[in-house]
Amino acid sequence: MGDHASVHAVEVVVTAHGLVSDSDREYATRRLRAILATVDSAVGRARIDLSDSGEPGVVRPASAKVEVEVGGHATRVHATAETVPEAIDAVMTETADRFDEVVRHGPSVRVRHRHAVVGVGRARTARRRAFRERAVPGREVVRYKCVPTEPETIDRAAADLEVVDHDFFLFENVVTGEDDLLARTPDGYELYEPTATCPLEATVAAVHRATSRPQVATVDEARRALDEGDRPFVFFVDPDSGRGRVLYRRYDGHYGLLVPTGHGEAAPTRP
Repeated sequence: MGDHASVHAVEVVVTAHGLVSDSDREYATRRLRAILATVDSAVGRARIDLSDSGEPGVVRPASAKVEVEVGGHATRVHATAETVPEAIDAVMTETADRFDEVVRHGPSVRVRHRHAVVGVGRARTARRRAFRERAVPGREVVRYKCVPTEPETIDRAAADLEVVDHDFFLFENVVTGEDDLLARTPDGYELYEPTATCPLEATVAAVHRATSRPQVATVDEARRALDEGDRPFVFFVDPDSGRGRVLYRRYDGHYGLLVPTGHGEAAPTRP
C-alpha cells in the first residue's frame, strides 16, 4: 500500500465551472485521495476539473476530468454524465482501473487519455454526438493544444487512437519521420501523409492510404476549407515549421487546433 501521509500531503487542485456544488468538489477530492492511497509511486500532481453547463437539451451536460502524475507518468481520464456526482463516479472508476494496470504491468504502460460516459448505470465508450450549428462568421479557434509527439509505428498509433477514443490521432511516423494523421473510418483507419509513402504491408491494423495529401496552408486557409466543406477536420502542413497541424470542429460549433511539439522545439505561439 502507498504512504498515506505523503498522499494526503499532495495538493489536489479542483476547478469548477457552472452548476458544481461545494459537496461535489469535496466528494471528488475524497474519491481521488482514496485511489492515490493505493499507489506506491510518488505522486507529482493531482488535478480535478468539474463542470456542468446546465444547458437545456444537452444529454450529458456534466463532466469530470482527472489528471494525475504518478512516478513521473501522467494519466488523464475524462467522463461525462447527466449529473456531476455520476461523472465523478465514472471518472474515478476509470482512474482506479488505470492504476491497477500500472500495478500489474509497470509504469511503462502507455495510456495517454481515457474517456468514459455514464449510460444505463455503467461507464461505456462514448457515442459521437452531432455538432452544434453555428454561423460561419461566429466560429473561432477557441481550443489551442500542443501535442507532444514521439516516433511510433502505424499500429502503435492505431492502438493509441483506440485508447483516447477520438476520431483522429496526430503522430510522428517512425519510418518516415513525418507528422502523420490516422483517422477512423467505418472499416478501419485512413492514413494521411504529407510527402512520404510509408509501407503498409506489415501493418496489422486495417489501414488504407488517403487519396489526398495534406496541403501547405495557414490556419486561415484551413479554416476556409472547414467552412466550405462538411468534414470534421483538416490536416495541413504549416508553411513556417513544416510540421503537420490539425484544425477540427468542436461540438460547440467552434474550432480547435492541434500543433505537434517535439525534437526539442518550443511550443509555437497562439495564432
